[in-house]
Amino acid sequence: MKKTETTSKDLFQKIRKKAGLGINSKAHFTWNEMKIIASKISPSAQYISKTKGKKNHHNIWSIFPKYIPGWIEQTTVSTHPTRENLENIANLLS
Repeated sequence: MKKTETTSKDLFQKIRKKAGLGINSKAHFTWNEMKIIASKISPSAQYISKTKGKKNHHNIWSIFPKYIPGWIEQTTVSTHPTRENLENIANLLS
C-alpha cells in the first residue's frame, strides 16, 4: 500500500483542528488564528495585542517568529508558513 504524503493544505487543517479553531480551506492564518495557535504553544502569547501603541502589540508578521520555538526564517510572510514551519507547529501542538 502506497503511503500518501500529507499536503500543506492538510497541515493547515490539522493545525486548526489541534488549536480548536474552525476548519476552513484557507492556505494562510489570520491574526486571531495566529494568536490562538501561538498561545497553545507559548502561553505568554495570550497577552499579545493587535492594538498599535500598546506595549504588547505584535503585528501579524511577528507572532510566529517570536512565539513558535524552532521557527525557521522564511522568505514568505509568516501568515503563510512554509511546509517545514507547518510541520513544526503541528508537532508542537501534539
